[in-house]
Amino acid sequence: GWGVHNCAHNEDIGVICAAPAAPYPPTYQPTFAPPYQPTFAPTTLAGSIRVEGISLSDAEANEEVFEYAIADVAGVYEDSVDVEVSTATRRRRLLQAGALDVAYSIRDVKASEADDVEAALESATAEDYEAAILRAAGDLNSEATFASITVVEVSDVSGSTGSSGGGSKKSGGGTPVTLIVVIVVVVVVVVVGCITASCLCCHKTTTTNKEAEPESRPSSTGSTVQGQVVGIVVPPPEESNVKV
Repeated sequence: GWGVHNCAHNEDIGVICAAPAAPYPPTYQPTFAPPYQPTFAPTTLAGSIRVEGISLSDAEANEEVFEYAIADVAGVYEDSVDVEVSTATRRRRLLQAGALDVAYSIRDVKASEADDVEAALESATAEDYEAAILRAAGDLNSEATFASITVVEVSDVSGSTGSSGGGSKKSGGGTPVTLIVVIVVVVVVVVVGCITASCLCCHKTTTTNKEAEPESRPSSTGSTVQGQVVGIVVPPPEESNVKV
C-alpha cells in the first residue's frame, strides 16, 4: 500500500514511495562588485640615434627599417614605433658631415613594462643599434641601401605618460607631494596665527584689568603709607585744674 513496504532488504530495489517534495523558493544569491583595479595611463618613450653612411632621401624612403630596428632593441611591436629622419643640427653637421638624426617614439607602453623597455633602450650601445638596423634591412630587402650605415651617437631616453597619468613617468609623482607640502604649510600657518592671536588677547585683557583697579585713597582718620593705612591717635583734652 501507499507508504508501506514489507520486502526484506535482500529484495529492496531502492525505490521508496513518497509524495513529491514541494519546490523550494529560489535562494537569493548576492552578487559582489569586483575589486577596484586602478588603471594607469600608457607611457610614451622617446629618444634618437645619429647615423652616417646613408643619404637623407634613402633614409626617409626606408623609415620602416629604423622602426623595425628600434622595436628589435626595445623588445616591442613595430606598430608602436614612429620615427622621423632629419639632418643633424648645424653644430653637429660641421663635425660630422652627412650625419642624420633618427628620432623615435614608442607609443602605448604599458606601465608595468615601461621600466623594462626603457632599460633595454638605455643599455643598448651604438653597435647594438647598428646591428639591429642591418638585421631589419635584411628582413626588408634593403641590404644595399644600408650597407655603409654606421651609428655614431645614441641619445638618452625620455618618458612621459598620457594626460590621465598626471605628468612625466620620471617625475615620480611630484604633483601629489607638492600638494601635501602646501597643505601642511597652510595648516602650520593657521595654527601659529591662532596661538599668536590668543596670546595677544590674554595680554590685552590682563593690562586692561590692571588699569581698571582703583587707587587707594587716604581716609579721614589716617594716611596711606606703602599701601597700608596708618591711623593718627588724637589724645583727649586735659581737664582744667582751675576750680571756680
